[in-house]
This record gives sequence, C-alpha cells and structure tokens, in this order.
Amino acid sequence: MQSSLIHETISKKGIGWISLILLIIEIAYGLPLHAQTTSDELSKNNSLIWQPYLVNLTINKQEAGSTLVWKHATETLWLLPVDVLERFRVQIPKNTHRVIQEDSEFISTVALGNIKAQFSEENQWLTIELEPQLFANSSINLRQPDLGVRPVANSGTVINYDLLLSSGNGATTEYIFTELSTGAGSGVALASQAYLHDEQRSRLIRLDTNYTLDLPEKLTTLRLGDAISRPATTLGRSVRFAGIQYGTNFRVQPGLITAPVASINGQAALPSVVDLYINNILQTSQAVPPGPFSITAPPVIAGDGEIVMKVKDISGREELISGRFYSTPYLLAPGLAEFSIEAGSLRKNYAFPKDSYGSFFSSASYRLGLTNKLTAEIGAQGSTNGPKNILASATRLVP
Repeated sequence: MQSSLIHETISKKGIGWISLILLIIEIAYGLPLHAQTTSDELSKNNSLIWQPYLVNLTINKQEAGSTLVWKHATETLWLLPVDVLERFRVQIPKNTHRVIQEDSEFISTVALGNIKAQFSEENQWLTIELEPQLFANSSINLRQPDLGVRPVANSGTVINYDLLLSSGNGATTEYIFTELSTGAGSGVALASQAYLHDEQRSRLIRLDTNYTLDLPEKLTTLRLGDAISRPATTLGRSVRFAGIQYGTNFRVQPGLITAPVASINGQAALPSVVDLYINNILQTSQAVPPGPFSITAPPVIAGDGEIVMKVKDISGREELISGRFYSTPYLLAPGLAEFSIEAGSLRKNYAFPKDSYGSFFSSASYRLGLTNKLTAEIGAQGSTNGPKNILASATRLVP
C-alpha cells in the first residue's frame, strides 16, 4: 500500500522514473530524502525517515482538500506545505527552516509550537489544530461607506412662516415671521424677516439674507451674506456678521461618523460567527476565520455606552466579550480635520429695528483628531475696534 501511494503521489507531481527509483532506495535503506530536509529540529538524527502522504487536510476546521504532506515514520511529526498554510492565514515564525521537496516548500509542525494533530490511516484524513495567535489578525470595520457624490441640483422655492398672536391687559400683539428660500444654481438663496405690530406701532425687521453653497464631496460649505461665526476654539464664542464664510460642514454628509468609533478585540480558535451589540441593540452578525480579530463600529448615541460581542464557533461554544465606550461630538476621529475661515462686518442690534453693521471682523480655526481620546484645536480672531487673540486648546477623554 505504501509503495502504491508513493507511486501515485509522485505521478501526480510529474516526477520521472529516476526520481521514483531514488525515493524507493532512500525509504528502503532508511536514508533521508534530501540533504535539504535537515533543519535545527530535524538534524538531530540523520536517520530520520519521512514518508509522503496524500491526505485530506483540515486546519482548525477549515478544509484544505487533497494535500501532499510528509510524515515521520516513527514520531508524530509532519511536514506541511507552506502555500497551504499561508492560504489559511497562518503566520509562519520568522527564521523557520523551510524544507524543499519536489519544488515545493514545507515546514515542520515543530516550528508551529503547540499543535494538535490527528491522522486517520483508514480515511487518509489529517486534522491539524493550531493556537489562535498563529493566525493573522482579521478586522471588521462597520464605519459608514465612502462619501456620496454631489446630488443633482433642482430649482424650487420654499416659503416658511410663523404667526403669533397674543392678547392681555387690553393690549394685542401680532408677530409674523417669514422665510423665503429658493434654489439658485447649485446653492440656496435665503431671506428672512419679521413683522411686529402692537398698540404703539408696526415694525418690519430684516433678519438674515445670504447665499449658501454646499460641497458634499469636499465636506465644506460656502456662505455669502449674513452668518454666524464658528468659535476659534471651544474657549471662544460665536458672533453674527455679514461677509464670507467657508469651512467644514459635516452635515452635508449625514451618514458620516465624526466621533471616534468603538472597537473591541477577541480571538477564535475555529471559524465563528460574531454578533455585535451596542447598548443591547444588535448592530451586525459577521463570520470570522480562526485567529485574532477586531470589530470597529460607530456609536449609536452620544455619551456612555456598552459594546458586547458574542462569539459562537462551529462547534456550538459561545463566548461573551464586553467593554465600555464614551462618545462626544467634541472629539474627532483620528485623522479627521475641521476648519473655518470667516471675514466681514459685525452686526449690531440684531432683530431690532435699528440694526446696523459695525467694525471689520475676521476669524480662522482648525481642529484635528489626534487619537481616539485627544482632539487639538487652534484659532485666531479679532476685529478692528475690538480684541485680537490666538487661542489653542485640547479636548481629552479621561477614564
């Protein structure tokens, strides 16, 4: 049986008759297969005998199919093909001696550390079980998809109004707020005003007039006219002005997650299915191969939360892994930046009949997420008749 198996194996590999005769002589006289088969582990005994087997190989419940391997005649040692191990994401230790047989590379199971090997002579089935840490890490990223393209611009007009009528102590007050917005090119022109009537007089008050252009592919917005400034840092405050404003606007991509995402790690010895829960809400079910893995998911709410991962392998065993996270809009995801540049005239007496424009005003700010727990920001602002300053601050998540 051994001779026929050798002949079949060698025929499949396209070996000539000369190689076949040499192989039979080597096995018959207990000689090593080739000089290349010696290694740090295998060279201790020069009389080691290796026999070829064509087996159905399974690595941690993953079927590799019909595979050529080599077995030591007296000890439970195997030579496994390198290409099959790499296909199943096995990380071969550095400086591992590779045995070359018939133009293919093999490594000894000794080099893979603590393994379990079961061989069925009857079925020619070899089952190998490796430690989970020997496999390459796999990751599942549940972040939102790439940014969308700019939507098709359609023309249209929207009128919004609010009416308030109050009466008391013999006096009646009427208040009407109206807002008119219309599509103009790829942007929107807006005008808002208020009408106030009481027993003394009637007043028409202009509120805001501006033109806004959103650029979703750049995550920015350009606004000309009346606007509210963005504080240089969290230490600053907003002011109303009329001029130009250009900066980051994450709201043009509603699906974009700007806060640091929650991440949890685990490992599986066998192919498994992972159910991910955030605050007891199922987010996803994903299949993972053997080895270490990590799952990154966006938080569903701001504030403190819990992430739970249930790992169930193909044998039915379950494992629960949990962790805490904290989400806040004051933190930016690592590598995510936000900026704003503004210039114009400050508004005075806004929403009053005698509103006017004051001194020239300018501001610039920049925020950058450095890590999941640290966001830095810097900015400068000032006016011709007011203070001028440069501010820098940081937001740090503390356990």
